[in-house]
Amino acid sequence: MSFQLKRSRLFEQVADVLEQRIRDRELVAGAELPSERQLMAEFGVGRTAIREALFHLRRAGLVDLRAGSRARVTAPNAEAVMTSLSSSAKYLLSDDNSIRNFQDARALFETGLARDAARNATSKDIRHLSDALDANYKSIGDIRRFEDSDVAFHYAVATIPRNPIRGV
Repeated sequence: MSFQLKRSRLFEQVADVLEQRIRDRELVAGAELPSERQLMAEFGVGRTAIREALFHLRRAGLVDLRAGSRARVTAPNAEAVMTSLSSSAKYLLSDDNSIRNFQDARALFETGLARDAARNATSKDIRHLSDALDANYKSIGDIRRFEDSDVAFHYAVATIPRNPIRGV
């Protein structure tokens, strides 16, 4: 199969096609992507365009890249979504009104998330949540550890409803 590439940024077109294959479930979570060499031949582009496309898909949370192995499709999760939105979020939070609006929206979202977690939590979920909260408490005084453990705690809450938009 050969593709006619039109944009000057070839990697975007490669990434778009691969992303569509993931959305169409032609490539599913855990599946290996074709080798860089196979992708180069299929798209008629160089290694740079393929690598940039793969890095783009990694930033979007759709592909896992590890040295020495082929790229694998990953299931998007909350962390990937937040990472891909970080630049936009920084822009949106650049003034006081935006910060207040964001805090209001976050409070509504987190209240609903906590409600769903309370309704759906298993004993295993409660243990995981308790461990995350304990780690958060123990990290008080170490800002870096506290930030990491706070994210882990919120992630633990978000995974309980098992909604792929909110967590795993």
